[in-house]
Amino acid sequence: MGLVETWWHKGKAGIGPAIFFGDDRFIELSGYPEVGYEAGSHGTVHDLERPYADWLHHLYATCEAQDGPFRAIGYETEWEAASALALVRDGQLLWIASLPDAEIFREVRIRSDAIEAISEEYPSRYTWRIPLDAPESLSVAGGHV
Repeated sequence: MGLVETWWHKGKAGIGPAIFFGDDRFIELSGYPEVGYEAGSHGTVHDLERPYADWLHHLYATCEAQDGPFRAIGYETEWEAASALALVRDGQLLWIASLPDAEIFREVRIRSDAIEAISEEYPSRYTWRIPLDAPESLSVAGGHV
């Protein structure tokens, strides 16, 4: 079990915007919900300038969905507007999207090829679509309501 999954089991995840994978890879994201995200640099958490443990925030589950071996979990964190969304298969973390400006995830569904989710905290509401096998290709719509 890698660092990312070990810390996730302890209720913590890396600070993004980034996708952290259970095998310790990561893909940085640039952007924010109102304009969307683009995949950026990638590497492993072992390549970071500071230890991964220095870049963690606490996760508090807010919603989840199960479909066969897959479980999607939405989180809020102790940081205002920061949240995360994880995909787990048979109890093993596949990836966790750490999204500093996403607001709290309120609803999550697993579709055949993607997670669909709603994050919201007044005055913002976002609809997310995150491909199961390519989370760095996420899309988001919405904004201030």
